[in-house]
Amino acid sequence: MDSTFVSLVQQSTLLDLQTKSSLLSKVAIFSPLQLEKMMGLIRDAEMKKNQIEDQLKGQKLTLQRDHLQKIDFFFKHTFPQLLRDFEQQDKAVEASQLDSLIAQLEHI
Repeated sequence: MDSTFVSLVQQSTLLDLQTKSSLLSKVAIFSPLQLEKMMGLIRDAEMKKNQIEDQLKGQKLTLQRDHLQKIDFFFKHTFPQLLRDFEQQDKAVEASQLDSLIAQLEHI
């Protein structure tokens, strides 16, 4: 059991180096029941951490997917409409300038 505990402590991503050192230096004084309880706590905490990380990854993917859908919508719908609007504005400006030039030519 000692080697299992040592391995678990060494592989733990939740324990900092100081805590790992402290636990490993005192392994010999812990009773088998204490070692078993600590291993259960560490395993449970690691599993919970992994579950939370998986949930966060899922939420992040959902947010990224939503963001990509908004970008896709913009470039498929909003952006083309903006381009058409700008073209219409340009045509209106060109027509106005052309009318102005024609009017000036008529006065010559």
